[in-house]
Amino acid sequence: MLSVMTRPLLFLAFLTACGSSHMADDDLPLDGGPATDMARVDPDGGDVDAFTPRPTSCTVEIGEQQGEGCFCNGPIAYANGFLYRQSIGIEIYAVEGGELTPMGVVEERGSAQGGLVIAAGHLVSLLDFAEDGDNLRVYSLDDPANPSLVGGLRLPHDAPQALGANGDQVVVATSSIDEITLSWIDLSDPTEPTERWTRTAEGTPSSIAVTERGAFLTDERGEPTERTQWLTWWDTEGTLVDQVELDGRRWNRSVVARGDELFVSGTGERLIERFVVGERLSRMDALIGGDESVGGELLIRGDLLVLSNNPILIADVRSPIRRVGVADSPIGDMHHLAAPEGPLEWVYGSGGNGVVAARITCD
Repeated sequence: MLSVMTRPLLFLAFLTACGSSHMADDDLPLDGGPATDMARVDPDGGDVDAFTPRPTSCTVEIGEQQGEGCFCNGPIAYANGFLYRQSIGIEIYAVEGGELTPMGVVEERGSAQGGLVIAAGHLVSLLDFAEDGDNLRVYSLDDPANPSLVGGLRLPHDAPQALGANGDQVVVATSSIDEITLSWIDLSDPTEPTERWTRTAEGTPSSIAVTERGAFLTDERGEPTERTQWLTWWDTEGTLVDQVELDGRRWNRSVVARGDELFVSGTGERLIERFVVGERLSRMDALIGGDESVGGELLIRGDLLVLSNNPILIADVRSPIRRVGVADSPIGDMHHLAAPEGPLEWVYGSGGNGVVAARITCD
């Protein structure tokens, strides 16, 4: 049973109805505006969401901190009842709801923070600033409590900034003197990772989402006093399809995908912004935050999206996007989120100070 410290919550959502789906232009009011609907379509006809009650509020119960503090931001990945955290090596936890039981540590370079993802049923770890050997490492999870190294690849760059995966495909973005190196890695044979292509572009990467349509990257570019932030789309063959400049103050943005929808975190002007992937990237609607609100890591399950950092925010992303709950984080900024597939209930957050379990309950 979860030991919790429940934080005061704000419930700012209202029950809304859905109409027929259509796209909105760039001037759509960002707090949802009129009844713009982008309900998901049932393949058998009708809107899946049209008759599904929207939650009016969600509570967040946060458990006690675990894990080692580190000079890192604590990337995490979840698979089959186990949580893996990149810290002083890779911490391993058996997970049952809110109970995180330490199982051991995989030895790697201390305070690595290149990233962790699950790809091809394996745990993929990316080391930043590895001096020698493979800096992308692939671990078998046949025994999930004892990951075993089965493959690796030496990437020709040592400052990883973002890591994403879809199925057996992994994309790595690194930076060097304001230049992005984007590498697409094929893990169809996890024992022999292969680099399909590498491209370079201007900027410093912050986040990647990978789908069957390609890789979607947020980045920052320009002179120190005139930095701009962008969302870019690279297809599976390494062609830059489209890019959109992001509005608002500078922030280390996160991007997640749900089908052909992208959600990007930002600042109070556009705390959560939605794009749709068609022939190009189309800006749709957004959630406005307060003047001091800034986004963080994003995680989506069904129609609920979790925005980390401090405070933690829960949003219902059926249009118009509505926040349905917020809570303070006991470990400060949560740089990374992970959760089981399926309905959103348990979420695990990690930062440099440790890892926590959070239970989300919506009415």
